[in-house]
Amino acid sequence: MTSTNSWWNHLTRLFDWPGWKGVTGLITTLAAIGALVFSAATVRQTSKQNAATIHSQNTEMFTKAVEQIGDEASTNSRLGGIYTLESVAHNSEVLNSLAYEVLAGFVRNQSPGTAPLCSDSSQAEPSASLYFLRAPDDIQAAITVLARRPTNVRESVAIDLSSTCLFGLTMQPGSDLSNTKIIYTTLRGSILAGMNLANANLGVSNLTNTDLSDTNLSGANLRRTGLGEADLRGAILDDAVLVGADLYGAKGLADASLINIYYDESTKWPDGFTPPESRANP
Repeated sequence: MTSTNSWWNHLTRLFDWPGWKGVTGLITTLAAIGALVFSAATVRQTSKQNAATIHSQNTEMFTKAVEQIGDEASTNSRLGGIYTLESVAHNSEVLNSLAYEVLAGFVRNQSPGTAPLCSDSSQAEPSASLYFLRAPDDIQAAITVLARRPTNVRESVAIDLSSTCLFGLTMQPGSDLSNTKIIYTTLRGSILAGMNLANANLGVSNLTNTDLSDTNLSGANLRRTGLGEADLRGAILDDAVLVGADLYGAKGLADASLINIYYDESTKWPDGFTPPESRANP
């Protein structure tokens, strides 16, 4: 009987131990941490699955869009592909650069510099008729998309539109093709007013009869570029290179900014216009 009472007294003291509250709290805390870890792991797994699904969807859209822009029989199909590529570029960090590169390649292939409107035989066309000729819808759409890329993409993805026929484009003010390579390209009769073409390489391109009013051409390469009859009112050509450029007949040069430009004796100026002194080095 005495041993039974002793055992019971020990058990009672064990259950009465004040430290049980701390142990219980610790167990509760550990259980909560375990639940959080499990929950975080579940969220990560779900996030990975969602990301994989989204990437798969974007890849499918990209593949379909590439097929669409290659549809020679349907302008609407090509337009759908162009805007789908823009959507993919916005939604996928993996595919955004490639989407814009595909669009630039589409322009080069679909409208090469050898296109009829840009052939040498069309150069004598009366200037009065230039503004009635507009770029094809799919080319206009592709250039519009390229010119509204987000800033971070413009800084990381170089666009090459060289040796293309971009006759008769109509661009919105603020459109941005700065730092773009556009050499040996025809832009005759295009409306590029208010665009950002800073540091663009437009060497040996044809911009005759082009509306460049209020356009930013600072730092642009305009070597041997045709700018005859172009509207340059309010244009910014600061730091531009104009060696061999043909500005004969260009309008509004007196209202353009020509700070620190570089040119030589091969540069052609409008009658009666005296340019500021050229800087010493290109």
